[in-house]
Amino acid sequence: MSWERAGGAVLGDAIAGIGPAAGAVIGALLYAPAEALTSLRRAPAEPKPIWQRIFGSALLMALFGWLVGLIYAAPLFIAIISGALLGLLGLRPLKVALGVAVGASTGALFQTIAPGSEPALVAATVTIVYRVIAAVAYRDRPLIRIMAEEVPAAELRYVVPFEARSRYVGADYVKQLAELTGGTFRRNPPDVGILASLDSLDDPRFDASRVHPLIREFYEHTSRFRLSIVPEWRAWMKPPYELFKRVVAEPLGQAAIPSNIQEAQRGMV
Repeated sequence: MSWERAGGAVLGDAIAGIGPAAGAVIGALLYAPAEALTSLRRAPAEPKPIWQRIFGSALLMALFGWLVGLIYAAPLFIAIISGALLGLLGLRPLKVALGVAVGASTGALFQTIAPGSEPALVAATVTIVYRVIAAVAYRDRPLIRIMAEEVPAAELRYVVPFEARSRYVGADYVKQLAELTGGTFRRNPPDVGILASLDSLDDPRFDASRVHPLIREFYEHTSRFRLSIVPEWRAWMKPPYELFKRVVAEPLGQAAIPSNIQEAQRGMV
């Protein structure tokens, strides 16, 4: 069963007169056509419409509420846990506070008016209230976009179709690519750039001739430059990054950004 049908089923089961079977059908019939329609209309990397994101979130969180309710089904508890999770997913301390506040107030309302409410319904309600408030409060803030669009390989002129052959990637990835393609590899060659020529990026949306000469020099002769890094971390972001760095970035040899000035002074490869 797909997640939208599963979410519809637990939500339907939580609402008197609907039931899990009808809820699953309703969830699938409402979400699947909306997904297909908006996918056809969306531009590449454009977010889905806010109403669809809220609807999808409510179905997912209904499942979450149902699962948590198997352990402890008090509406206030379900609401606070659901709100806290939604806030954490927002990656901002104020969103975490907003999620907890929405969960506590919504849960208290359920606890007072309908103390026997099903966990799936409580979680879905918290989700809708939180997402609507967040959409209004953060309407001028850009979304974090981490998306992928399937395009023909011919259009991916700058993507190398070569996967790492070992757990540790590092700079040896390029050496392995050279060996595979019959090329040559030199570590830290002089006067090397990120691009051989900035003109290779020309297309109808980018005119390389208008780029400042110093920026062109940086891209075409990168090793002529010395870069100084002064790390400045938000206090709430540094601890989770430290965990990511130790568990993921350093073992891969990728994205291991300095955490303090001492690490930065030792240099980066």
